[in-house]
Amino acid sequence: MPAAGVAGIIKVVLALQNEMLPAHLNLETINPVLPLAGTPLQIITSARPWPQRSTPRLAGVSSFGFGGTNAHIVLSEAPPLAPVA
Repeated sequence: MPAAGVAGIIKVVLALQNEMLPAHLNLETINPVLPLAGTPLQIITSARPWPQRSTPRLAGVSSFGFGGTNAHIVLSEAPPLAPVA
């Protein structure tokens, strides 16, 4: 369904604008079999701040369509605007 990909892009744009990472829907506990310790990977189970830093924030969106179409995109935040005098 093409709308699934658009919804993912909208979700990432809103996360960038609001500087907040949303929690995964319906995920309460992480499978203890996943070897996440010692890796930079995190699975977000509750919303948390996503503040701007010295490097641009990046987010990936993947969409798998009903007809077998796969679409993947990496989004980056826009550079800061120069102050207006």
